[in-house]
Amino acid sequence: GKLSPPLIGAPHFHKASHREILLDAENVKKFVVEQEVDSFAVLDDYAEKQEKTKAKADKAYLSKAEKLRRLKELSEEAAAYEPYHKIRMEYRGMNGLKAVSYKMQNKEELEKADRMWEGLKSLLRDGEKITPKEWRKQIGTLKADCKGLSQAFGEAQFNLAFVEVIQYNKRMFELEQKQEKGRTPQREQTAAKSRRKD
Repeated sequence: GKLSPPLIGAPHFHKASHREILLDAENVKKFVVEQEVDSFAVLDDYAEKQEKTKAKADKAYLSKAEKLRRLKELSEEAAAYEPYHKIRMEYRGMNGLKAVSYKMQNKEELEKADRMWEGLKSLLRDGEKITPKEWRKQIGTLKADCKGLSQAFGEAQFNLAFVEVIQYNKRMFELEQKQEKGRTPQREQTAAKSRRKD
């Protein structure tokens, strides 16, 4: 069987890419069994925990993604500066006429090296050293962390979409039951009389 899709008030359901999975009665049954949801009170508690999991994953992801962005920027700046580092260091090791001659022959490269060095230096925080090898290692770790956090966020969001489908269908069932009970014998008699007149 198939459940009814929530029309409003279901942000997680509407963000889900495979809604047909969420509406399949067998999948919903499997979800309820696997998550050990045996009452609507337990379902509410489960939803609250999933919201916390999702928020925690989102916060951690944003923090790590910012660190990743910064390390990538540092790493790119360091890689761009690397070819000019040798020229700059050679010049800094010279003095006298040799330094003047070297500067005249390599004026553009030295100016560019200085600009790139200042750019790289401006990205460093207090006491931070230039460690491209370490940055690359951290970038790899952060990418893996971000991927894991993204999966945790997506899982929690998908689980919350299941919760929304269940809650919506429960409300619709209760509404139908209420409407059925609302049909009094008097209303049915009135309906029967109007049918006889036709």
